Amino acid sequence: MLTTVIFDLDQTLIDRDATFRLFLEKQQLRLQEHLGNISFERFYATVKLYDNNGYRAKDEVYRLVCADLGLELTAATTMFKDYTKFYRSDPILFEDVHQVLSDLKKHYTLGLISNGKTINQNAKIDNANLRNYFKCIVVSETEGIKKPDIRIFQHCLERLNVSAEEAVYVGDNPENDVRAAQLSGMKAIWRRNSHYDEIDFADGIINQLSDLPELLKTFSKQRFL
Repeated sequence: MLTTVIFDLDQTLIDRDATFRLFLEKQQLRLQEHLGNISFERFYATVKLYDNNGYRAKDEVYRLVCADLGLELTAATTMFKDYTKFYRSDPILFEDVHQVLSDLKKHYTLGLISNGKTINQNAKIDNANLRNYFKCIVVSETEGIKKPDIRIFQHCLERLNVSAEEAVYVGDNPENDVRAAQLSGMKAIWRRNSHYDEIDFADGIINQLSDLPELLKTFSKQRFL
């Protein structure tokens, strides 16, 4: 029986692309003296080029950005410090996140597993008013392991006191979320997005979070008996 739904955070509940763009808009304004006459679109495009969808360390990203834009490398340190201070302040949620989580919580136990810095991920969770939906929140830095290591999924399941067969995981990354969750014994739903090619190994696919409740009903009837 399906009793538990566990979510990824960034690019699954939080619109990481929109959040990052908003942050960079504000960062350019704060650090205008370092960026000079470089347009926002050029700054934004250069950061995105090196950011690797959030998977490259930000101190390295800013060093590469400054080299590319012909800026003093000392500006990279300033940008990185600004990132660590402000990035977590203004998370932007995808549409219907609160409504869907509120509805799901009436029928399922909810959990969350996120790769990232503990202070950043917890701040984003709190600033987006998400914490109260989840019985268990697991952040990779706190655990000392990160997705796709299946142990981080197992830690969450143990704290929720459920078996992998009772749970489904929802995430955007085909390898770190979908395949890793499957290897831990769970079913896995892929949130389709433009950062990755289509995959054929997910147990289900949604385009937006509002698709999830009906898909879970199908899972409960057909796959968890």
